[in-house]
Amino acid sequence: MVGVRAWKPGDAGDSIFEIIHGRFEDHLLHGGWNYQSIDMKVGIDVEMMEKFAEELEGLIELDPRGGHFLQRDFETGVKRAAVASKCRELFQAFYQTKGYDNFDHAVTWVAYQYRVMLSHFREKYTGYLKIDAVSRETAPTHPEWLKKIYKKLKDVEVESMPQAAAYPRRQHPLPAFRAPEDDERQSAMLNCVFNCLARLH
Repeated sequence: MVGVRAWKPGDAGDSIFEIIHGRFEDHLLHGGWNYQSIDMKVGIDVEMMEKFAEELEGLIELDPRGGHFLQRDFETGVKRAAVASKCRELFQAFYQTKGYDNFDHAVTWVAYQYRVMLSHFREKYTGYLKIDAVSRETAPTHPEWLKKIYKKLKDVEVESMPQAAAYPRRQHPLPAFRAPEDDERQSAMLNCVFNCLARLH
C-alpha cells in the first residue's frame, strides 16, 4: 500500500501504548519479540504473529485501514510500556540478554518488529482477497484468528499529514535499509543487528 498516510502522526504514541502495554510484561517473561523477518514484505510467520494477536487486533481497531503508524509514534508507545513500573527491570534484562546496544536501540527494534508484523498482516489480507469466496472459509494459511481481524478492516478518512518541515528527515530504524548518506554508523549497527538476530535462533 504505497503512499498510505500514517495514522495521526505525532499523536498515536499514547494510543499505541494503551494497546500494547497489557501484554508487554508477558512478552518480556517469555522471550520477548522474536519475529524473525525485518522485511516489510517477505518472511511472514503466521504462527509467531498469533502470539501478538491481541495487540494486532487492537492496532487494527485503532487504524482500521491496516495499522499504518510512524516508527517514531510506535517508539513512543514502546518506550512508555518499557518504563512502566512492572516492566522497567524486565526490559533492561531483556535488552542486555538479547545484545542490544542500549535502551533506545531496544525500543527502536521492538517498535519496528510490531510494524513489520502489521505489514505482514496487510500482505496476508491481500492474499486472502485473491482466494475465491468458497475456498476462503477453509484456507489453511488463514486461521480463524486472522480472519477475525480481517473483519475489522475498513476504509476511513484520516487527517492530512503535517507539512514535511514539521518532521525532519530521520534515519531508517534498521541500518540495512538506510540511505547511502547514513553510512558512517551503518557498519557497526549492522553488526549489532546480525548479532541480535543470531541470538534469536
